[in-house]
Amino acid sequence: MKLTAFMMLAAISRVFGFQGFRLPLQRGASRLMSKEVLVPIGTGSEEIETCCIADTLVRAGAEVTIASVEESLQVTCSRGVKLVADELIAACQDKEWDLVVCPGGMPGAERLRDSAP
Repeated sequence: MKLTAFMMLAAISRVFGFQGFRLPLQRGASRLMSKEVLVPIGTGSEEIETCCIADTLVRAGAEVTIASVEESLQVTCSRGVKLVADELIAACQDKEWDLVVCPGGMPGAERLRDSAP
């Protein structure tokens, strides 16, 4: 099943208890301040999905960590854009996360599937 942006927003809003798709930026910021979100990325991840996920959650007040499943922090995305992750995935494995959001893109999705810390 293909995960559309609409379905992704619906899932995120259920996790954080939003009503509809309007992010309560003022009220939500204090409510989400304690939420920890992991966004793993790998070579070939979709750059727009990665950036939109992170941006939306940060604006809502969540603490977002982008983690590379590659050997370095710099990841080349599906259209050649280079992103620099906050952490390597190995540094994130022992932490408890409120939400893990995996961006699509090929072969990025396969790199996430096949990764091991």
